[in-house]
Amino acid sequence: MALTPMVFERFGGLNLSSDPGQVGLEAATDTLNVDLAPDRSRVFTRAGSAQIATLASSTCVALLPTTLSGVDYMMSLGKDATNGIILQRVTSAGVVTTPYVSGLPADTLGGQLVGFGTPSVTYVVGTTRSSSGYGTHFTYDGTTLSYKSYIMRFLEVTPQTNRLVLANFLSAPEGPSTVFFSDAGSPSVFSANNYVNLHPGDGEEITGMTTWRDLLIVFKETRAFVFYGESTDSTGKPVFNYRQITLASAIRSGVSYNRSVATLNGVYFVAVGGVYRTTGGPPVKVSGALDGALDFSAVAHISAVSHRVIIQMVGGSHYVYDERSDQWLVWLFPGGTSSPLVSWPRTLSSGSEIVFASGSSLYKTSDTLTTDAGAAIASRYRTGVSDLGSPAQKVIRELLIDGSGAPNVSVATDWKTQPAGVPVTLGTSPAVAQGRFRSAVRGRNFRVQFDATSGAWAVNRFGLMVRSQRPAGLGA
Repeated sequence: MALTPMVFERFGGLNLSSDPGQVGLEAATDTLNVDLAPDRSRVFTRAGSAQIATLASSTCVALLPTTLSGVDYMMSLGKDATNGIILQRVTSAGVVTTPYVSGLPADTLGGQLVGFGTPSVTYVVGTTRSSSGYGTHFTYDGTTLSYKSYIMRFLEVTPQTNRLVLANFLSAPEGPSTVFFSDAGSPSVFSANNYVNLHPGDGEEITGMTTWRDLLIVFKETRAFVFYGESTDSTGKPVFNYRQITLASAIRSGVSYNRSVATLNGVYFVAVGGVYRTTGGPPVKVSGALDGALDFSAVAHISAVSHRVIIQMVGGSHYVYDERSDQWLVWLFPGGTSSPLVSWPRTLSSGSEIVFASGSSLYKTSDTLTTDAGAAIASRYRTGVSDLGSPAQKVIRELLIDGSGAPNVSVATDWKTQPAGVPVTLGTSPAVAQGRFRSAVRGRNFRVQFDATSGAWAVNRFGLMVRSQRPAGLGA
């Protein structure tokens, strides 16, 4: 009987909300440490990483790419059992300056860093808050570190009028629903009437702030407040204009300060029901593919680097949403990450490299690396299950695979455990060549997997050579 070729040239991302039989061979139920081409025409191992600096603090809790006096730095906010909270700056070459010790308690839970000033950042502003309720905020201009006694949680800077914004206070008379605005262009001056109380007494607290284009979006637990401009009242005092939107799912205070983040396409935030995007209007859910599989209360941070939104789980996994392909992936970085992920300043790179901290180590990814600081990267792409259009028994005589590297290839049948893969040699990157997986596999349903314990590989397409099972009793 003739072989029927079935060719697959598009790869889908992670889909955990559907039955694997509904996912089929063009989407995945496992995407460990792999990436997708924007048009989904190729699946390949993610970029590796290398350690670029050792920080003085034992745990980095916040990073900020910034410019001070015309020089680009990565700012690190860390905590240390001996010295408390430490602010450091790192050059693109990985040179760490003498730590700036703030003297805050070592039990500080986390913190934020924002840049203030135009056209280039002239201040770094940070905030910290401890489990005992103590907190403060500070400014750093490249030379001097100054402190304020405000006890609040969140920081932002308005995109148009360049005001420092403080929110979620512990101290009276302010409270968890109060937003304070500095005077325009003055991060240390807060005039008496520069504040708004957002539904005080509703039993909710502010859970985050993010700017996008000309908007400042302040989140509470069940609603968001979109600040879109300023006006002046009859006495000449500023009025901060905003509108309110209702959230489809509640945001709970989590283990991180970072529950929302902006990209070119909107503001993403983590709620009980998943990950949502808003552009100032009703939020749209983007994490439907992960429904039922994740506990979104266990999210440590939400970050954005270039076209990717990255959800960092408390347990160490990173769920990566690619805006270009509208697909999800899963990555594991070395040792877990202790801070939100960022990119280097745009003057240093295309902005696509990911910078992250793991404890006291600072890392940066690169497309030229195939390990994480010398450690092998395990990778895996497992498709859903398909009957290839017929419930009858079939035989896959071989797989024809176009790509590079030498991934292990395996085919599971009829919902059984994935067998050990067989290495198939493809092209030498960047060249693409065809390899053959010749082991015949018989069944009614099939699932394909490409994986490796180390090394880079890519698959551009794969073809199944299928033969229908010959009915019993027929001769050759």
